[in-house]
Amino acid sequence: MQSLIRGVGIATEQLSRLFKAFEQVGDSRNHTEGTGLGLAISQRIVQLMGGEIQVSSQLGVGSEFSFCVTLPLAQEGAIEVTELPSQPIVSYLGDRRTLLVIDDRWENRAVIQNLLAQLDFEIVEAMNGEDGLEKLQVCQPDAVILDLAMPVMDGFEFLQHLRHDAAFTSFKRIPVIVSSASVGPTDQKLSLEQGGDTFLTKPVDAQALFQVLAEQLSLDWVYEDHPGGFEQQAIAASQMVMPSSQILQTLLTFAQMDNVSDLREHLEHLVETDVQYLPFAEPMLKLAKQYRTEEIETLLQEYLVQEQTDGE
Repeated sequence: MQSLIRGVGIATEQLSRLFKAFEQVGDSRNHTEGTGLGLAISQRIVQLMGGEIQVSSQLGVGSEFSFCVTLPLAQEGAIEVTELPSQPIVSYLGDRRTLLVIDDRWENRAVIQNLLAQLDFEIVEAMNGEDGLEKLQVCQPDAVILDLAMPVMDGFEFLQHLRHDAAFTSFKRIPVIVSSASVGPTDQKLSLEQGGDTFLTKPVDAQALFQVLAEQLSLDWVYEDHPGGFEQQAIAASQMVMPSSQILQTLLTFAQMDNVSDLREHLEHLVETDVQYLPFAEPMLKLAKQYRTEEIETLLQEYLVQEQTDGE
């Protein structure tokens, strides 16, 4: 159970609107900057964990938000990133690649999602082998990351269908990276004999995963240019051609909403329109590929303040 008392309270008639997207209740004079999405997103996250955010409020006194969720104890076999590369990878050359991650445990899929989506991979998730075979034909992935022990259809049966059924002829050559806590030589040998291309033990070593992806997909990684990070690469506003304050504000709104897709699209369009904006857009495009929207937001706010100061 987690609860928090804060604010000036909410009128009873406004409580029904509280968790709706883009809603801000209460006196508009007390509103801070924002989009009205925070509580809606929070409620959805708690619902996905099997809970519900409750609220009790007294106008002029304050509001109490609470929720209760049941969380399982960690079990052996969950994916855990044990080592990250010394030189950060930010992306790879060539077309965007799609990976199908088949694992019955959501936390395992979430780790892979968080690790690889920021490198511009498209991640499609499946809960078991049967679900994986269905998703396979829809998403047309470039590779599969496969668990072995799953309900409904395990990894071995998935490999049997993938490599031998006529319905999946077009996928016979797709690379399959088997990732399992079953580290015994029998399971490893059998998974490769059934059609797996390589084997990674859990917890996953991120460096090993990157190496396997590079080998199986013939990838050339793009590394961060300077070990000091992107923060040191940001060019002072006075040394670059800046877009209008209206464009800066639009980009800031996307960053505040974590809307990376529209943010990247607008930055790329800005450069296509006039290449002189490249020094402005390039650092933020690199940050956007890593979903580092808070740092983009900070940069844009500094640029807006600088532009306002220059205009005075």
